[in-house]
Amino acid sequence: MKEGKSTHKGLWFVVLVAVGSLLPAVSGQSPPVDDNQGEEGQNEKSCLFYAYTSSENHRFLLGPNSSMFGERLMIIHNCQEVEIFLDGFFEASSGSNFSIVIEPGIHNITISSNSTEITFENVVFYPERLDWEFDYQFIQESKPTFIDLETSKTQANWAVIVGIIIVWVLNVYVYWSLISSYVDRNFIEEVVQ
Repeated sequence: MKEGKSTHKGLWFVVLVAVGSLLPAVSGQSPPVDDNQGEEGQNEKSCLFYAYTSSENHRFLLGPNSSMFGERLMIIHNCQEVEIFLDGFFEASSGSNFSIVIEPGIHNITISSNSTEITFENVVFYPERLDWEFDYQFIQESKPTFIDLETSKTQANWAVIVGIIIVWVLNVYVYWSLISSYVDRNFIEEVVQ
């Protein structure tokens, strides 16, 4: 009887260890300490910003060498002030979220705030609407008319026949003109008295 109880205790121990290892590990940690000290010894909160464009229901996040659809760049931040430079020239600055209009093409964009400055190079901006979607909707709405395969073959055969006749007439006319001019230049009449 003692052997059965010890086997059950060992089995329970193995089950508890297996279940304990499957539970996620929890580690408590205090929030990170901000090393930036502002004037008067107060901590400044860290500054985060990002920018995106949108086209209909699609959003495109700004990044280096990225393709952006839409002409309005939205800048979202929690900084005191953010400045935007477009191709090296100052474009805008604001203390709250804002947007700027950018012409389609390839641009270099620099976003700076407090002590952070990030440059996004070779960013391609495309017009607002996604072209493929517009073309697809246009095709669906216009309902193009198709011709029958037999009609298409008949039209192609008639085009070939008419083309052959035109080429034959032009060749005969050109050759006849060349032969006629040769004969007229080299024709000699003998006059008998």
